Parts: sequence; structure tokens; C-alpha cells
Amino acid sequence: MTTDFEEERKDLARAGLRTTLKLQSPMKKDVKERWLAALRSGEYKQGAGFLRQDIGERTTSPNLKDACHCCLGVLLEAEGERWTYRDDWSRVYVGCKTGKDSFLAQETLMEVGLGYESMVALSRANDWRRLSFKDIADAIEECL
Repeated sequence: MTTDFEEERKDLARAGLRTTLKLQSPMKKDVKERWLAALRSGEYKQGAGFLRQDIGERTTSPNLKDACHCCLGVLLEAEGERWTYRDDWSRVYVGCKTGKDSFLAQETLMEVGLGYESMVALSRANDWRRLSFKDIADAIEECL
């Protein structure tokens, strides 16, 4: 059960995300449509701090039920990302195209038409503000 304070905090977080995204250039329409569909599909478990991370034991399973994603990881999944593990035997993946585990590489941002500031705002909305994929998708749809 959420309190009035928690709802007010989420309302402020949603408004802040929209304000930041409105200042950015629109992203590529086809990429945006695939990303919105993936965020709203219910197929992805939401996580924080990493693009994709295994749930439980380390596995090589491509099964989405065995992993959680941040909103940026869902974008990579929607774009057909292939994942590999970091070399430290953690349960954290890095994107083959990005070589990163928490942010997108500049080349990837250019490919999908997403600005750096938008990426940071979306990461914060997901990881720090704990906005749901639905809230994030609504902001992307309205503002990018």
C-alpha cells in the first residue's frame, strides 16, 4: 500500500522526467515503437543498476524469466541485443554492442536516436526514483 507521500514523490519524479525528456530531440520512431511495446509487454522484470542481470544463479539461459532489466536494457532487447557476461563471474551481462553494463555507448545512442541527457534521466527514473516501466513508457511516448 502506498502512502500519500510516496505518491507525491512519484508524481514529482514523473514530472521531472517529462521536463528533461521534452528538452531533447525526438528519437527514431521505429525504435521508439519497439521500445514502448517491450516496456508495456509485461515480459520483462524490472531491475536497477544494470542493463540486464540474472535472477538467482548465473545461467546462460536466454529466457527473459531468468533476468531483470532496467528500462535501457529493455531498449537493447527490443533492438535484438546479444548479451555476454562480464568477466568477473557476476550475474551481470554486458551488451555486445555497448560493452557496458549500466549505460549505453555513444554509438548505440546515435543508432537509436537517444540523447545522452535522456539516457541519464531515464536511468535515474528507473534506478533511483523507481518509476515503473509503465510510467517510463508513458513519459517516452509523450516526450520523445
